[in-house]
Amino acid sequence: MAEVVNEECKKATEEGKTAFNFGYEVYYSGLAKSYINIKNDVLAEQAYQGYEMGRLSKVKVVGSDIIKRKWLTIKGRCIGFRDFDLTESSILKILRESKGRCPVTHQKLTFGETVGTDWSIDRIDNSQGYLIENIIVLSASANSAKDDLDYEGVIRTATNERLRKLDPKSKLSQPQWHEMARVFYHRMEHRSNIPFCEMIFRANQYVEIVNFIIIASLNCKKTKLLFAELEKHIPKNKLQKKIKATLSRNKRVMFKMGRINSRKSISESKNLRDNLKDMFHVMLENSEVFDKLMMDAFYSNENKIYINDSTLPRKAKLKAEKSVRQKK
Repeated sequence: MAEVVNEECKKATEEGKTAFNFGYEVYYSGLAKSYINIKNDVLAEQAYQGYEMGRLSKVKVVGSDIIKRKWLTIKGRCIGFRDFDLTESSILKILRESKGRCPVTHQKLTFGETVGTDWSIDRIDNSQGYLIENIIVLSASANSAKDDLDYEGVIRTATNERLRKLDPKSKLSQPQWHEMARVFYHRMEHRSNIPFCEMIFRANQYVEIVNFIIIASLNCKKTKLLFAELEKHIPKNKLQKKIKATLSRNKRVMFKMGRINSRKSISESKNLRDNLKDMFHVMLENSEVFDKLMMDAFYSNENKIYINDSTLPRKAKLKAEKSVRQKK
């Protein structure tokens, strides 16, 4: 019992030192005392003492940049509350890796403008703290929309218009929700038996999704596995004929409009819709096999885009169009 008490006292002492040093660093960075955002009142008081120590000792104020301020904001929220091992250099690294764009909305990130495109640091797994391996740069709107959803919650929102309308924080389009699912597919834990085929069938998104998989990722390893399994249920020559017809139809629309438009391709061709429906209904009837294969093909890291989103950057559109041109 004494060992437990000593351990708790040691922890409390360490947290107090961390809070004191945090307050000192806030002053040292040229920020107001109101920047101290520690939730625990006792630790917050110790942070204020650290701030006052810096002021009374007349330590030279060095100022701060956006990286420093972001680091201090996150650290303050974590003291006495959750794990934290971020450094300023680790935040700068993931910001550079984002290339200044939100991976979900593809919009250019802004800094301190109090708008949806402002950059933010989000935890991948909300059950863990702000750890180097558990953070990602997102726009404020994408961060707010994700909130504390688990992976299945992200997919359910992507495939349920009612859920998207009910959530006042969600300002993302359906394609952007699917892009969020792609971004977090290999990063968030999720069960292997998510009823994906049933979910996209009920949302009436299955035709577009199968069309996308064919025109954007036919040569990807995950997609090849999907169609290899499909060949067990549909004769190979018949399946290849359907795939070829799908590519041909999308190619004609692309050259007519000057860009890929999956929805227009589908809406203007009953034969294309029937081909895609035939393939999908086989998957739906054997969903215990195809749920995971469909998710792998659609959300694979090899698939960088979701074609129907008008906000896609030009380079992504050109890449997809080049892919269609090369397929016969």
